[in-house]
Amino acid sequence: MAAYIYHITRMHSLPLNPDKKHKEWETIQTIVKNNNIPQQLFQKLNQQIQQKTDQNSEKKDKIWTTFTYHSPKIRTITNMFNSYPANVENRVSS
Repeated sequence: MAAYIYHITRMHSLPLNPDKKHKEWETIQTIVKNNNIPQQLFQKLNQQIQQKTDQNSEKKDKIWTTFTYHSPKIRTITNMFNSYPANVENRVSS
């Protein structure tokens, strides 16, 4: 089961175009069929992993920055970043 979980997770987390994703899905289904795994179990596993992957991708949108120096101005700079819109194209990362 660990191998199936790995392959399904990989399929959902890689940035594949729809055609390649469908081909990957068919390959995994062929392997499952050849190993006599019940299709209902496999479909349920796929849905669970897809939901988890979708939730994790929403969390990755946050940007984290680390300030190594401590001074009174750090709070001001931090507040400036918090008030800055998150959907801006040019993001600062470190």
